[in-house]
Amino acid sequence: FFVHALPDFFRADTVVAEAFELFDSGFQGLKLCAGHLQGKLRIDDRRLFPVWERMESEGKVLAVDFSEGEQQVEEFERVIAGYPQLKVAIGHFGMPNRDGWPGQLQLCRHENVLIECGGIIWLYRSEGYPFPGAREVIREAINEVGVEKLMWGSDWPRTMVDFTYRQSLDFVQLDDFLNEEEKQAFLGGNAVRLYNLVQ
Repeated sequence: FFVHALPDFFRADTVVAEAFELFDSGFQGLKLCAGHLQGKLRIDDRRLFPVWERMESEGKVLAVDFSEGEQQVEEFERVIAGYPQLKVAIGHFGMPNRDGWPGQLQLCRHENVLIECGGIIWLYRSEGYPFPGAREVIREAINEVGVEKLMWGSDWPRTMVDFTYRQSLDFVQLDDFLNEEEKQAFLGGNAVRLYNLVQ
């Protein structure tokens, strides 16, 4: 397991100390629900710089869910410009059907930024299993940034309101819209690399 800590980013004046405490206690990643900060705190606020700096220098992973659309992409571009080796996993596949593309997907052009599809079946839930729209955007993302930038995710348990965990896996695993090499990378290989997991 790789567990992300969730410090209180709403408290910009104390979040650095809280994050450092979490790192010192053993956490190797942070979760940033950036969409909730929209209009309250910018991701490129200078008060957060020590967090990004330590994460970059120690190889820690930032899991970030941006607001719908591309409003926070420019802010995050500034973060990556200052901390180009920061490891990042963008959540919800960059909100492809909520105007998050192409901006959120294009962030994957940075060296250590990947995007994961946790919640993608929820975004395309109106289609029902096997989520053809979700398959289409996964294929599009591979064509745009390469399969090595993509990771599978389930967003469990939220997505389980509508579909099963098995369906969140089978819509990829049991179809031929990805070849076997792409499936291996997407369904685990890329995550092993980003999170330094032992296989």
